[in-house]
Amino acid sequence: MSDKDKLPDRWYGNRPESRQNDWCPLVRFTGKGSAYFGLLFKTFIFSLLTFGIYSFWGRTRQRQYLWGNTLLLGEPLEYTGTGKELFISFLIVLPVFVVMMLAFVFGAAMLGPIGWIALYFPLAFLWQFATYRALRFRLTRTRWRGIRGNMSGSAILYGTKAAGYLFIAIISLGLLYPWASGKMADSILNNAWFGNRKLAFSGSIQRLYKTYLLGLLGGLIAATLLFGLAYSLLFPGMNNLSTFAHIAAVIFFIFLIFSVCSAFYRAAFFRWLFEQASFGEVRTQSSLSGGRMLYLTLTNLLLIICTLGLGTAWAVIRAAKTRLNSILYQGDPHLDELLQDAKKAPKSGEGLLDALDVDISL
Repeated sequence: MSDKDKLPDRWYGNRPESRQNDWCPLVRFTGKGSAYFGLLFKTFIFSLLTFGIYSFWGRTRQRQYLWGNTLLLGEPLEYTGTGKELFISFLIVLPVFVVMMLAFVFGAAMLGPIGWIALYFPLAFLWQFATYRALRFRLTRTRWRGIRGNMSGSAILYGTKAAGYLFIAIISLGLLYPWASGKMADSILNNAWFGNRKLAFSGSIQRLYKTYLLGLLGGLIAATLLFGLAYSLLFPGMNNLSTFAHIAAVIFFIFLIFSVCSAFYRAAFFRWLFEQASFGEVRTQSSLSGGRMLYLTLTNLLLIICTLGLGTAWAVIRAAKTRLNSILYQGDPHLDELLQDAKKAPKSGEGLLDALDVDISL
């Protein structure tokens, strides 16, 4: 790190007592889009040549880059996972996953519509179970100052509870989605550890409902008005299009409008997460605003569309900088008292998430 990049004492938790109540930057992200693009491009090419096998090693190198450019209190994180762990875990889980999916699908087909509705629960459970295990794996492969993270609790219990929370959100037509999200965040964060110190998280989700409901109402109104305007002005010949084209146009407009309106809620939820979290004497918060999230959403969308997807690397880096650089902390972290934990780390990787072909963000 050059002299101009060196951080002041306030980053290191050794501030004088008179400044312990100041809000100071907790994280700084220093990644570059060009470097990350090189990793994504290499992963894409070698994955094609190896029929997807290299993707596990490519993903590992991407994480090493992202973790290494995330400075926490002035010192970088380290990702210690390996591509071999991810690949072996995928090979172990894939046959089991295929058998389970076939059983679910055939069972649902035999039971008719009721069976397809019932299919939600095992699939939602699998998704959330896999998410919890993946988070635990990534935390145990994350080190800072030589100390790693971990996660206690049961992935089975979390998967069951999260599937129930999401089901309640669905039957409420989305009105209880903030409640479900808050419950799931509570179940994850209250089981997160770093070294021998446990993260504490508590808070009511009620304060988010104003932002959520305003965004939902605004999205419904805007989607209706803009689609009507586009239907009458921009697509005069739309009546001659097929039913499929009509449906596709409706979906596109609704997706676009709700993506914009959801920016304010996503920013509010991000701030809420850090405001309700504490780590020993350290309190956290985020300065991320809805306007900043909206700007990020629109510009990243344009960047990806205008570059035919080639700008994805820059979009990822911009999103990481916007979110991570907004995080502040207050209090003394007492780093001299932070010790390694004695809990075991999982040996397997994220095979079930790979089988589901989804990814999550740590």
